[in-house]
Amino acid sequence: MKTFASLRTANKEHAQPPDWSLSEGARRNSLVSFAEKYDGLSPEVASPKPELVSRRSLTAVTGDASKLNEIKGAMTDLLNTFDEITDMSATKGSDGIYGKYAVTPAGDFFLLNKAEEVQCPASKALDLLWDHSAVTVAKLWKDLIDHCDVKAELSPFQRLLHVCYSRPTLGIAQNTSARDTAVIATKSAHGNLPMITYSSVHTTLIPEQEGYVRGEAKVFGIVVKPLTDKTCSLFLGCEFAMHGGFDEPYAKCLMKCSGIDKAAARNCSLDANKALKRIKTVLELQSGSK
Repeated sequence: MKTFASLRTANKEHAQPPDWSLSEGARRNSLVSFAEKYDGLSPEVASPKPELVSRRSLTAVTGDASKLNEIKGAMTDLLNTFDEITDMSATKGSDGIYGKYAVTPAGDFFLLNKAEEVQCPASKALDLLWDHSAVTVAKLWKDLIDHCDVKAELSPFQRLLHVCYSRPTLGIAQNTSARDTAVIATKSAHGNLPMITYSSVHTTLIPEQEGYVRGEAKVFGIVVKPLTDKTCSLFLGCEFAMHGGFDEPYAKCLMKCSGIDKAAARNCSLDANKALKRIKTVLELQSGSK
């Protein structure tokens, strides 16, 4: 059985690993700066909206590995301060599942979701979430992800994925094209918190495809927090850029003035709540607690 300590062991590289580099958006995601504002601060003095990391702070970042470590730290900070974050809109799912959402100044969707208690050991939850097979992805992420293909195994703890999202079916969003992303998935731990993080990358292994607009997962991560030997909580953090027509200045202005962007972010938050509920149900059924 894998231990959390083993997940912190340095990944072994292949002799000739596939080429990849974090996308610019993944390197400049808002999640890190937003977490820094909340870490140790009261909600009254925190920023009302996620902001892009300043270019000055980028000069201190040395390579993609450092940026991925920053993301892990930010996920941990946001998990620990989730209840204190009052300047994001809230959604509520069933069975102890809650969400918060905002639209960043750049127009990206910024989501935080939490399942407070799952009757399943954290190690089993992490194993299920690391399963990117077609059957498991369809079971856990239906209505959000159409399919997910593993393009390269960089190590037992890191892989390159091509994720194709389902096309929206409600409102004016149904007229938009489906999105896809090329991401690096990393299974690791920050302190005693195991997690899986996904960040958009540029790689020749996953070229843009006809019929899809290349979106950008600036960060997507799930933290599995052990509560007891037999229970855990789940925390999801996401910042996603739709790109395509959503990058046009006129479209951004229209969506902001009409409130369409916030309505779309709210729908994404509700979908994420439903996804956590499905994950919780599957885990508890597998553990025999239901």
